[in-house]
Amino acid sequence: MYKKINVGTSEVFEFSTDESEELYQVTFTYVGENLGNYKLKDLIAIGKIYEYVGENLGNYNPIIRLTAPNKLQLTVFKASYNPSKKTIINAETAFSNNDVNLFSTLDNKTNKGIATKLGWKQLIFQKKWDLRSNFKFEFIDKNFKSIERIQNIEFNRDWNIETITGSQKILSTTLELSNKKNKFINYEFENLELSDYFSGNKHHLNGSFTSKNFNLDFNSSLLNNKTITEKASFLRYYVNARYNLNESWFGVNFNSENNKRTNIIDNTLQNLSHKYKELQAFIGVGDSTKVFVQIGANFRTTDSIQNNKFAQVNTTKTYYLKSNLINSESANLTTYINYRTIKNTNFKNEESLNSKIVYRQQLFNQFLTFNTVYQTLSGTLPQQDFTYIKTEQGQGFYTWIDYNENGIKELDEFEIAQFPDQAQYLRIILPTVNYIATHQNKFTQTIAINPQQWNSKKGFKKLISHFYNQTFILIDGEQQQLAKKFNLNPFDINNENLLGLNFNLNNSIYFNKGKKNFSTIYRFIKSQNKATTTIDNTENKTQLHKLQFEHKFGNFWLVNFSISSSENKINSANFSNRNYFLKNNTLFPKLSYYYTKKSFFSVFYETKNKENRLGDLETLKLQKIGFSLNYAKSIKSILKIEINFLKNTFVGSNNSPVAYQMLEGFQPGKNYTWSFLFQQKLNSFLNLNINYLGRKSETSRTVHTGAIQLKALF
Repeated sequence: MYKKINVGTSEVFEFSTDESEELYQVTFTYVGENLGNYKLKDLIAIGKIYEYVGENLGNYNPIIRLTAPNKLQLTVFKASYNPSKKTIINAETAFSNNDVNLFSTLDNKTNKGIATKLGWKQLIFQKKWDLRSNFKFEFIDKNFKSIERIQNIEFNRDWNIETITGSQKILSTTLELSNKKNKFINYEFENLELSDYFSGNKHHLNGSFTSKNFNLDFNSSLLNNKTITEKASFLRYYVNARYNLNESWFGVNFNSENNKRTNIIDNTLQNLSHKYKELQAFIGVGDSTKVFVQIGANFRTTDSIQNNKFAQVNTTKTYYLKSNLINSESANLTTYINYRTIKNTNFKNEESLNSKIVYRQQLFNQFLTFNTVYQTLSGTLPQQDFTYIKTEQGQGFYTWIDYNENGIKELDEFEIAQFPDQAQYLRIILPTVNYIATHQNKFTQTIAINPQQWNSKKGFKKLISHFYNQTFILIDGEQQQLAKKFNLNPFDINNENLLGLNFNLNNSIYFNKGKKNFSTIYRFIKSQNKATTTIDNTENKTQLHKLQFEHKFGNFWLVNFSISSSENKINSANFSNRNYFLKNNTLFPKLSYYYTKKSFFSVFYETKNKENRLGDLETLKLQKIGFSLNYAKSIKSILKIEINFLKNTFVGSNNSPVAYQMLEGFQPGKNYTWSFLFQQKLNSFLNLNINYLGRKSETSRTVHTGAIQLKALF
């Protein structure tokens, strides 16, 4: 926010956090070097701060471009005529009315445009081979405006055009010779004119020939075009050939482009000219739909303009392997490996390794099931900045807490909101042009031990059948790529070159899973996350042991009990106030009375002990008691009510990121929360949701948050 001040005889804006003053929300726009009166002073969490530097001494001004209301109308007429079974004539005409500014009559004469298309398809003869022709003519007026794209997305590149201006005329004729055995050859001629500044002729030749063991596909084109300033020749071709043996196959393909663009005035080659040649060969063994192995190599050379002539700028060599070595009902193993080297003339050489191995196995009649996925990826990691923007209350994810009480929204003062009324900010990732070359390893492992098939046995097997174990491991790490070196070990999660990491180990042991009969779950979770931005490098380590018990006695009573112990460590490179090491212990018993399957009443008690082993050594003892009511009259309506009383005995400063995490958004002392949720299905497509949440603490006023939602499902 900005306030107005006087500098000499001029009234200018100055950044201010004093809410007692009259403040303005000002948007600054870049207007060019030494054409503005303001310059960028600082970058804070919610945006940029600008300051006045004098008349035409800066490059920003407090202005914003207004978008005028506009209108686009489109009318289309189509017609088709079939004088015989072998002839189809069609026509299409469209009229557009595009007014870019409804507030102005300036240039209204250019609002209207026309486009038309004529086509004539003819079957010349039809015997063992068919010969067909196709004639098309398109005209697009320079003032015609369509709602969607008319030409394909590669149209400009195909015709050596940077921008399209003026009216378009496209004439094309096609001859195709084909039979019913997947053999055809097609020739097409195209002519394009753009008003008086561009003309081009393009020849296409493509086809496909398939026999019992041999397949050949080819596609080629030659473009000759001319503008006021340049002439060009653009040759492209692609050829793919494959020969199949009984249990093997081999093949080659060629791919090339040669685009020579010459300046008419001095006969020099333009920098947009390019040329490359690509050759690929492959051989495979097995059945490509079942078990097989295929290896291949790709070689490519790329030329660009150097000193007004084509010169080689890089050479690429790629080697790959893809296979399906095991393929059965109980096991599957697929592999893909791609290794590439790029030798650059003007830059440092590059290497990349991309691979994926997937293995699935079921053993002992599904007693043991595991899935393994291992991937390596070579890519780039953006060096990203982020900022926070304020949004409607309850529509964001973050809240701002002015820890140092200076009134400035700084990057280390935003927390994930615990309550809807606090969720007023969104985090926005800013675009960047800075990237770091990385190598990424990703490993996923799932293991399930399921002895429930022994449920009908006796003795030891009967006892074991009550248990079920599931293990999940995820390791996703990105590290800075070093020259001629790939670290393929996904378990090397403490590497100093690691830039990003997502590690998660989750093991769960179940007893009487889902039966509510002395049902017990023991969970062990260990996670480690690392994130790198230009603002900060953060690392988060978590470890959790949790035991859960559930048992139903009688027809109506259900008892739940959980106990957990966890550690959570945060390390921030640039914001030391956000570093902490928390040890947490939790006890949570709950008793529920079910008077129907979906309607029940619960009372519960929870106690937590939290201790910070770093910094100011804060401690918290939480005691919580509450009850909840869940009432479902039918499948169409649900009512939920919950009331909680919390007592937080906190030692330490409660105005810090550590305290916010420990208190989970509450205040020291006594806290109260209550909530109400009602859901009603009005009919087959309308749902009504009413949600209310209230809370109160000793040091704050009562906060009420409510929402009503009517959702239509189509």
